[in-house]
Amino acid sequence: MSLVQLQAPAKLNPQVLQGYISAANDIDPRLAMVMLERVLDHPLLRTFFIYLLSAIKIGPWGFNMLIELARGEEFEAWRFGQLAYGRMHESLTDSELAELFTILNQRHDGFYTTLSVLEMRFFAGRGGNYVPSEDLLSTGRDAIRALLGGKRGQTELNRIRGTKRIAQQCLSESAPEQEVEEIVRLLCEGLDDLRIRSSDFEVLMTTLFRNFPEIVLGEIFTGDDRERRLIDRVFKCRFGGASPSLNSMPVDRLITWCRGDQDRIVGVAAATCAYSTVEATDIPLEHPKRVVLSASIKGLLEAAVDKQCIVDVMFAGIQPMSWSSSLADIIEIRAKAFAELLEHPLAEVRNLVAERLERIELTVRRERQREAEDHSRREQRFE
Repeated sequence: MSLVQLQAPAKLNPQVLQGYISAANDIDPRLAMVMLERVLDHPLLRTFFIYLLSAIKIGPWGFNMLIELARGEEFEAWRFGQLAYGRMHESLTDSELAELFTILNQRHDGFYTTLSVLEMRFFAGRGGNYVPSEDLLSTGRDAIRALLGGKRGQTELNRIRGTKRIAQQCLSESAPEQEVEEIVRLLCEGLDDLRIRSSDFEVLMTTLFRNFPEIVLGEIFTGDDRERRLIDRVFKCRFGGASPSLNSMPVDRLITWCRGDQDRIVGVAAATCAYSTVEATDIPLEHPKRVVLSASIKGLLEAAVDKQCIVDVMFAGIQPMSWSSSLADIIEIRAKAFAELLEHPLAEVRNLVAERLERIELTVRRERQREAEDHSRREQRFE
């Protein structure tokens, strides 16, 4: 400890001491414990306690100290993020972590630490057959609610390691519906008042769409002005990134939720992406090599009494909302998928599609002519 006092606080590097404590622990764990106790009494080293605790396997004493420090105000919540590194969290049981996270979730920005450690916990696990406890998963859902309930401009996604595993574990189909309903409500409120963007929570939303479609649909499709805004902000506005899609919902559950209500069917169809890519690499729908009619839109077509409404949704979807390459190519590729309905068993549908394909062909010819003229003008500028 005397060596530490020779260093200025700004230059203090605890790594050497951490290695020293680790070596002492290999020889005599009681000696390492004494050193850590002295760390807590040292004015320069105390703030590094959680990092230095990683030198040993956390036992009852170490866990109790973590709880005591978490309940106090001296240690900021972010310092407990050290548990995500070096497999440090593996020394703690799910029950112990849940108790710690329950406290941190109530601290300022403590949910960031909870999510960061949980992401690593679910990645590394505690063995090949690791199944997280319900108490631990519940604290993860608490952290998600805190994340979604933040004020505008205060959400710092860069402080979260990732959300894929958290969403998969905490929002699995076995999650309590009451907790999921609260998460969906907060999510939609945040989207409606522009506190959050759908592209920032694509993984979270896609997981909810897949596992709890009825809850999501019930929160979005309410038949008021809020419904229109949410459809725009969830499914239409990409802000340069990916957005979730109703296509990620199981088709049978999507159709069942509509309960044969024709207004619902048409409303859901209007929010559905009528086309989906075939190749896994074709992530942006605006730059595909090949697309097909989505399973969702085809299911809604079969459920609809007024087939023309759904065909018109497909027809409108041929024109992209944005593009950077040849518009004619995009329209032509989507038109080929639309032409699949020429084989539909109903003559009404075949006729509607055939008439619209003629209009599409004319649009493509005009667009190609316009693109050729634009290309010619650009070429002339360089001559």
